Amino acid sequence: MSDAAEPAQVSEPAGSGYDAAMAQDTLTIEVVRRNPRSARLQLSGDLDYDSADHLLRAAGQVLRDGSRDLVVDVSALGICDSSGLGALIEVFHNCRDADGGMRIVGIGPHLKQLLARTGLDEVFEVQARTGLGGSTSAPTGLDASSG
Repeated sequence: MSDAAEPAQVSEPAGSGYDAAMAQDTLTIEVVRRNPRSARLQLSGDLDYDSADHLLRAAGQVLRDGSRDLVVDVSALGICDSSGLGALIEVFHNCRDADGGMRIVGIGPHLKQLLARTGLDEVFEVQARTGLGGSTSAPTGLDASSG
């Protein structure tokens, strides 16, 4: 396994009738492949009703291209509403259906609390943000061998 990443592929901002320049109404996804089996999706902006489908399309394309294990980096994520949670659940199931796994890294306090209240912190493999910009591991429901 090589640590060298392939050049990043940047997806266009999501938009459903809103001005794409408004940061709160956009979701940008940068895809970085580290090897043929795994990819990192770096999310920035808001994961909500207007942008959840953008995540589903991007993750679906990465899975169709052969990746099985996804790391979803939410360290630059603003809002995540119920539609955003639904999209994360669907991506998780799609990874499992492809005999892979999904890990969410860079979780801030708001999303951490939301995952805890919904019980999804017991389903997803998560790593919370630390004060220094790094991540700390949290208990997970995902097999360590799949992420």
